[in-house]
Amino acid sequence: MSHLKDFNWTGFWKDTDYAFESYIGREVTDEDIKNAETELGYTLPAAYIELLKNHNGGVVKKNCFINDNDDCVYVTGIYGIDRDKKYSLLGEMGNEFWISKVKYPPIGVVVADTISGGHDMIFLDYRECGPTGEPKVVRADQECDYSMTPLADNFGDFIKNLYFNIEEITDEEFQELSDTEKVKLLNEQEGIDFKRAMELLTNIGIDNLSPILLSALGRMYNNNGRAAEAIDLFERIDEAHRDWSWYYRCGYAYGMLGYGKSYESEHVQKALQLIETGIKMTKEAHLDKQLVWCCEVVKYHLFKIKPKQYKEDYPVIFETIKNVFDKKNSQDATEGKDVEDVNECDEDNYPTYDIVHWIFNKHTY
Repeated sequence: MSHLKDFNWTGFWKDTDYAFESYIGREVTDEDIKNAETELGYTLPAAYIELLKNHNGGVVKKNCFINDNDDCVYVTGIYGIDRDKKYSLLGEMGNEFWISKVKYPPIGVVVADTISGGHDMIFLDYRECGPTGEPKVVRADQECDYSMTPLADNFGDFIKNLYFNIEEITDEEFQELSDTEKVKLLNEQEGIDFKRAMELLTNIGIDNLSPILLSALGRMYNNNGRAAEAIDLFERIDEAHRDWSWYYRCGYAYGMLGYGKSYESEHVQKALQLIETGIKMTKEAHLDKQLVWCCEVVKYHLFKIKPKQYKEDYPVIFETIKNVFDKKNSQDATEGKDVEDVNECDEDNYPTYDIVHWIFNKHTY
């Protein structure tokens, strides 16, 4: 169970006229809470009660929920218990409305709304714990047949995983976050403003960035076609912090510089050296998805070179790509070909650069 007694509420709420009109209720008493629980038929979690005593509902400034499973939801407001407010548990657009009128499943209590305007809602989910237990927090999606996405094990963790929107966070607010929180915020927001995201990092000062932040900024440079600048950042990261992602991202950058060039190209050779190590590390860590990403750098960025050229110099790449892409090739496509030619195809069959960029534009790579 996660409480909010020591939670820092500074900058959490967005107290606009609209918020006061539709969300923010009067100060709550213990009797108010008891009456609300009786009417709802559920015991409200302690963390939610702590929120009510700080602020009886409201529109949130920290409106971007991100958890460790990379789920991202944009929240509009948290419901209070003042029935005179339209958006509250007991109000006009409260729990009864969403379950009886809109036909959301009766799994518990609607505790927050999102920017979708009612097409998905945040619930306290009492299905496992019963009406007096500690509910989990889920997102119910009307557009997907009311499918449920688990968000947090409890309400306290849900609140603690709300972040500022990239477009609204100030440099000062961003710099107050831990490095892990900074990366989480930058990696997982949907439709992220890359210009602003890069600005948030560069405003800290390149020389002041930790390895994890240098890597995050380098990833953004990669995704914006700034490979040479990305390499400069990656080279600042010392050996002790060079994991599989460093070799992948740095190899990706050199792959962009070697795009469409011959095997002898300096950039192609550097990309292959880095990806060879990246593949070894992903194999050792059993990271199958990341292993494929490494292979894609060679397959789609370095498309001018043929497997027979790198078979001896980079045997790990050769064997891995053969094994990975053999599964995708039909018998007809490979029948009668030498082993070295299995993964070759005509240049016209490779994707365009735009498609290649889409392949690599991954939130978490």
